[in-house]
Amino acid sequence: MPGHKRKYNVRFPPSRIKKIMQKDAEVGRIATAVPVIISRALEMFLESLLTKTCLITQSKLMHPSIAAPSLSEAVHRVRETLPFSQRPGGGSHVCCSPEDRQSCKTDTAADETQLQSRHNCREDTAAEQTQLRMRHSCRADTTIEQTQLHMRHSCRADTTTEQTQLQSTHSCKAETAADETQLQSRHNCREYTAAEQTQLHMRHSCRADTTIEQTQLHMRHSCRADTTTEQTQLQSTHSCKADTAANETQLQSRHSCR
Repeated sequence: MPGHKRKYNVRFPPSRIKKIMQKDAEVGRIATAVPVIISRALEMFLESLLTKTCLITQSKLMHPSIAAPSLSEAVHRVRETLPFSQRPGGGSHVCCSPEDRQSCKTDTAADETQLQSRHNCREDTAAEQTQLRMRHSCRADTTIEQTQLHMRHSCRADTTTEQTQLQSTHSCKAETAADETQLQSRHNCREYTAAEQTQLHMRHSCRADTTIEQTQLHMRHSCRADTTTEQTQLQSTHSCKADTAANETQLQSRHSCR
């Protein structure tokens, strides 16, 4: 799209770099790509500086983290690796006398020797970096293996917890089955007790009926005894009447005899 601004993946904001550059009166118009290039160059410079500082710290075993002396030494090494004309405070010096030319040649030979030794040091540092990368890769592999072991242990722990939960559920089911069996036995016992109570009620009712029948029998016997006494009284009254009649007959016979 024509109105869409392109975004660059840089760490230092190009707009701030552009503002810093425009503070200089000699700087005119700035192209869009210039702040981005400067930002990327700053990233590369800081990356190389920190890498060298890290190598110095690891080689000397000074401190577990990057310190100021290691950074200062890395800056001095970067200055030494620059050409003579690009060093801070240096410049293009013109040797006029033969002695100066000879000293310049000697300095150039010394610089070449130093550069050769620095190249050798760079090769050593490159080998050390390779070894460090191999160590880091080995550490990463061991870290991955440890992570896998942790995952396996966690999976085993999860399976153990699941087995424990299953055992607890099985024990709960067994307990519920036992409770149901106990409840069923209680219900059966209650049914038996209800049947026994019904039988007892029936027995009590039968006993009450027999008691009533016995009472009725007693009443009948008492009624029979009463009738027997009445009959005896009637017989005694009849005998008394017969006696009185005989006495009267005797009296009449006596009167007639007189």
